[in-house]
Amino acid sequence: MLHRFADHEAGSAGHDVAALRANLAYLRRRRFEILSLSDLVARLATGEPPLHRTVALTVDDGYADFVRVAADVFAEFDCPVTVFVVTGFLDGRCWLWWDRVEFALARTRRSAVAVELPTGPARHTWSDAAQRDRVRSDLVERLKRVDDAAREAALSRLASDLEVEVPSGPPPACAPMSWDDARRCERRGVTFGPHTVTHPILSRVDERRAAGEILDSWRRVRQELPGAAPIFCYPNGDPDSFGAREQAVLQKAAFTAAVTTVQEHATPAAFAAGGIAGRYAVPRFPWFDDAAAFRQVVGGLERAKRAVLGGERR
Repeated sequence: MLHRFADHEAGSAGHDVAALRANLAYLRRRRFEILSLSDLVARLATGEPPLHRTVALTVDDGYADFVRVAADVFAEFDCPVTVFVVTGFLDGRCWLWWDRVEFALARTRRSAVAVELPTGPARHTWSDAAQRDRVRSDLVERLKRVDDAAREAALSRLASDLEVEVPSGPPPACAPMSWDDARRCERRGVTFGPHTVTHPILSRVDERRAAGEILDSWRRVRQELPGAAPIFCYPNGDPDSFGAREQAVLQKAAFTAAVTTVQEHATPAAFAAGGIAGRYAVPRFPWFDDAAAFRQVVGGLERAKRAVLGGERR
């Protein structure tokens, strides 16, 4: 699971392209089987042929830096990749809320802020870029735990208190790819899937909104991209951000699977054991630029360590 890619010209931070190239070269050199996510889901459903040293690669959100920086690298190594897009982001209807937090903090002349949230006040001061980045991380985590209305109100107050005018659309560092970009990538073998319309945490919106975010994003992706995969990606993706309500919508709409941010290896047994929960709660590890950490996950050492630790706890 990847999100952003470092693009120094546009000013975006993210995964280093040299590390991306090195890790993909490692997978090819060591003869790992790199599947598209759709093919992996099909194999998880049947268990045949057995999955061994198998990797599927995904990218969330739909930022333009994927097109500018990463797409050529995936193509260089003939690596299939699935990109989950926030359709309202690509349509120009919104920019992603955590980028608005970073924008306001990066451009303020102030060095303190107090944000009132339903979960309690958040008061911060900073004196350098590192401290300011910790403030950003804390505010983003706090804002994940409130509903959309409270988050939007807090974002408006934050910009006002920091005396920053946040534009209606994202700056280049936070911009989405276009649908034309996506179509060009699709012609090169990239697969796309839906990641909601506006990226709310689905468990914190009402039933009608949750269903609309899922189904409308799927409709838009299919309208623009004929090869779209019927696989959904939950915003945030932890177990508190979705539940049986969302999984029932996915099942009724005939999605084949949904991916989370739960850090486990995917197995046919887990895919089948939970019924719709298993199929609609496929785990993913984050991508590590660090070669040792990356190899530990893809090689199964992380799974072996967890099994040993689990046995010790029992």
